[in-house]
Amino acid sequence: MYFVPAKRGFNSEYIPVQAILYSYYIKYDNLRELTSEAFSGSDSDNLIVYIDCYDIIKSIYNRSLLGPDGLFESSSNILTSALLNLAAHLRSFYWSGYHVRTEFYLVFSEQPQGVTINHYCHNEHLDRIIDINLKMLRVLCPYIPGIYLMERTWDSSIVTMTDIKQHRDAGIDTPAIIISKNDMMWQIPCQYENVAVFRPRKTSAGDTSFCVHQRNVVSVYRTQRRHMKTTLEAFLVPGLLPLYMAMTSYSELDLPIYFSSSRAVSLITGMVRDNRILNGYNSPDAIEGILKEVSLKKDKMNLYERYKIMDLFYKANFYQTKPESTFILKTQLSDVAGVESINNEHFTSNPIDIIHLFYA
Repeated sequence: MYFVPAKRGFNSEYIPVQAILYSYYIKYDNLRELTSEAFSGSDSDNLIVYIDCYDIIKSIYNRSLLGPDGLFESSSNILTSALLNLAAHLRSFYWSGYHVRTEFYLVFSEQPQGVTINHYCHNEHLDRIIDINLKMLRVLCPYIPGIYLMERTWDSSIVTMTDIKQHRDAGIDTPAIIISKNDMMWQIPCQYENVAVFRPRKTSAGDTSFCVHQRNVVSVYRTQRRHMKTTLEAFLVPGLLPLYMAMTSYSELDLPIYFSSSRAVSLITGMVRDNRILNGYNSPDAIEGILKEVSLKKDKMNLYERYKIMDLFYKANFYQTKPESTFILKTQLSDVAGVESINNEHFTSNPIDIIHLFYA
């Protein structure tokens, strides 16, 4: 087994690769609390779950890996088993606890477009390992009920937003959960009800995962970003969060600080009060002139350009014009015997949870 350097603040010197993958599993007790918080009152007997595989892979690529051959050479299929077992983990929970059927979308993004910076540096050995796992998933997913592999060239947050948008535009209001540590995903519940991002988090205190939904997204974002809390926060509705993000800072997209958090809130609430912008979502093009007016002249990039970079809904509308944005569900053939045969032959070290994938 190879190990990767631990994040600063951890007591152990190294963290196993397996621990990185399984850090995305949320314990059942916590899942029960998050589900109750996000979907209280829902009577749906179906649930869609998006697993942000790009976010998981990024966490592996961004570490300095040790060992003569790099990453888990002797168990190169662990990513496949970890992803399928994450689906099994969630499927079993929602079926046994709520009698809810689940449908999973494994969202992969290769060299994602729609972002301004590259999230990770490619590594030839890791590229090969990921390719092996993608091939395995292409073989297995068509034979496992309700598990769909989404391979795209655009960023996973844009892909997920677009797919949910297309569901809602078609009148499909099935509740959805997004498993991701990427807070760009938080813009999705800003736009849609019955959507929650379950943010896995493990600390020395144990499983401290939390959920983000339309009712708490503004306060949670400001808290997690350690932005100044002001009484004006109450006036920021969820639809205004992308604009707030653009007006403050977002280093992940190479956007340095523009206004302080309190100044940004003050400007936004002032523009709402003066009826210059809607008290909800405003597309960048609709308020281009206003954004350029309040921009700092010394800054190389004005607020209109920053907002276009930050606004996920704006990007989803553009992405929706691309042919690859339409995801057609392929007919699946439930073949438990075939998958079990592959499991017994190729996954002896990291077995797939066949029982909960097929029978939960």
